[in-house]
Amino acid sequence: MDGLDEYPNSRGFPSPREQALEVVKDLIHLLLHLHLCITSRPEMDIRVTYFVSLHDKIGQIEDVVDYVKAMFYPDAIIRGWPEEDKRSIIDTLAESAHGM
Repeated sequence: MDGLDEYPNSRGFPSPREQALEVVKDLIHLLLHLHLCITSRPEMDIRVTYFVSLHDKIGQIEDVVDYVKAMFYPDAIIRGWPEEDKRSIIDTLAESAHGM
């Protein structure tokens, strides 16, 4: 499941996010051998007992850097910038992404 944090958490009672979380909880309790991979920002209402945060893992950070480079370097204007400036921007964007 991707983007569970994108379910609205403010409209209605229960909110669409609360409804989605209830379905996930029901699945976990009904199907004990079910394995789920749920992606989300690390918001408090979504955290469950068993979770692994990838936000600070080196592989995740490297993937963000690779993605930024792939979007950044092909630009004709940016290609003419000094390497130091390009590196600084890439580092800042990767750090600010917090693994996202």
